Amino acid sequence: YPCHLFTDLENFCFGTVDENIFEGKAYQKLSRELESYERRKEEPCRSCFANRLCIGCLGANYFRTGDKFTPAPFICGMFQKVVRRVLAEYAIQGRNGMTDDTH
Repeated sequence: YPCHLFTDLENFCFGTVDENIFEGKAYQKLSRELESYERRKEEPCRSCFANRLCIGCLGANYFRTGDKFTPAPFICGMFQKVVRRVLAEYAIQGRNGMTDDTH
């Protein structure tokens, strides 16, 4: 499986430990599909301010939207909130004269 969240979902199974999965059709098909997807070029990720920090969890997308490539609004919102909070804290510490050199 490409991710622990997909365990036991047959359409995400690459093969078994008894096979050479890298030569199997399932592995080749799914790996090509995953490698060709560029999340940061698709909306809403392309216009998201946090897209360079986000990992874009395919498992969370799949279980929230039914499609591994469709971003889950709840997950996006939660991640954006965390990024905003971290940036705000970083700005506050910088304004107070605290830098990485003072820790």
